[in-house]
Amino acid sequence: YKDEPFYALSLDVKGKSSIEESLEMYVQGEQLAGKNQYMSEELGKKVDALKRVVIKKLPNLLILHLKRFEFNFDEMKKVKLNDYCSFQEKLNLRKYTKEFLDSQGAESAERQETEEKQKPAGYYDYVLHGLLIHTGSADAGHYYSYIKEREPKGDECRWLEFDDIIVKPFDPNGIPDKCYGGMQTSIERTKSGKSVTRRIPRAANAYLLFYERVYREPPTDSVPSSSVTSPVCRNRGKNDMERPLPPDSPKPSEDVELREAPIESRNTNVNANMNVERGSPKVPDLNGETDVDGLAEENQTNNRRRKLSMQRPDNKKESKGLKGVMPAKINDQVFHTNMTFQKNRYLFDDDFRIFVRTLLKDQSTDHGSQVTELYTIKIATRYVLEILARRKNNEVLPSWVRYLKQLYSTCVDG
Repeated sequence: YKDEPFYALSLDVKGKSSIEESLEMYVQGEQLAGKNQYMSEELGKKVDALKRVVIKKLPNLLILHLKRFEFNFDEMKKVKLNDYCSFQEKLNLRKYTKEFLDSQGAESAERQETEEKQKPAGYYDYVLHGLLIHTGSADAGHYYSYIKEREPKGDECRWLEFDDIIVKPFDPNGIPDKCYGGMQTSIERTKSGKSVTRRIPRAANAYLLFYERVYREPPTDSVPSSSVTSPVCRNRGKNDMERPLPPDSPKPSEDVELREAPIESRNTNVNANMNVERGSPKVPDLNGETDVDGLAEENQTNNRRRKLSMQRPDNKKESKGLKGVMPAKINDQVFHTNMTFQKNRYLFDDDFRIFVRTLLKDQSTDHGSQVTELYTIKIATRYVLEILARRKNNEVLPSWVRYLKQLYSTCVDG
């Protein structure tokens, strides 16, 4: 046997009508016999063996990953599987654990029944608390989620839909239509005006299921939760209480300076002594022309731009009177990701374009050296190629390109 921690169980949906059917196939295993016998190191010879994956220790949070994407070798492209696969609000994992599968013999049936009576209530039971939905195809799509509240507001906990910035109540009775996948009826009109009924796949279906255990395993420093397999089989399992962040997660320490430095200190001039010769090409304005009038009003707009709070959330203050406080490691990761997003978003904003234009315009009012010209060309070139060229609305791009050409023509080294 070999133990291996896991983050999620990946279940097939192709040809499976429910996750229970997929779980049964998950632990069914493969008999190794004949030419496929397993080479036992202990016995020093090949023996018949059962290769399979089973759950050794149950986690407090169970994530089920429904495999809705695969590669079609006939068409040589990735496709999405919109097959129907149902799931229930309550899930019992007893039949998929090592202790249950090891007790399938007649002699151990009574022992298994005795051991089950000794288990605490809800030991094998899970309740659905969240869904991640994917709508679209394998090439393009959109993710949103349905999440159940932890604290009830009234008689029971509500379900909420989170779709980007939109948060609204969700009726869990709509889960079969919105999450199971399968086919749906579509009525279309032809060019002649006739109505045609067609059966088309449901493009929106569940991709990740989040189940919480009814019985909460107390946190411990013992061996992490894991699955067990028979010989040469991989195992799965992990204690979600001590689960580390993924290896490719951004490191919180990389953004310490961004969080602690005040905004004003980061808006200092790039180089106060950087000037260009009189008569240098004028920086294009907001409308794409080369006139530099009206900068005072635009600078006021720049000064009124949105300012983000860079102070790190205080977990100690937030934790008073609250349940389920975000762990510090995850809190830092979320903060770093949000700050990176806001920084990248500002680079593509008109305010930043005004700032660059103002910077270049200020340097064009005095005489400068050849080094200053090279700095000016470098700033303008990087802004056009790395930022402006990647913007969705590029009405001003042609004027900036003309400006760059003029800069290159006045400075051979540039």
